[in-house]
Amino acid sequence: PSGSDATDGNDDSSDDEDDGAGEEISAPRFPELEASIAARDQRDMNRSHAPLVRAKDALYIDSTELGIDEVVGLILRAVSEHGIGARPVHD
Repeated sequence: PSGSDATDGNDDSSDDEDDGAGEEISAPRFPELEASIAARDQRDMNRSHAPLVRAKDALYIDSTELGIDEVVGLILRAVSEHGIGARPVHD
């Protein structure tokens, strides 16, 4: 038997299954998630090979106290004011 059919257990056509994208994080799980992300960032910033660092010309937006609409507004304003955008690809 070659190929894939509906009886081989590899049916990838389940479009109605929820993959968890957009799932809200419950309050009890949030502190655990936050700690996990902070630990990951510390590991990435302190690794010996290719540590995670902000680019010298990066625009830093502290979104800690901002809503999504405010963050998007700041990004759009930065693009407008600083001309940040796609650069032509040179062969």
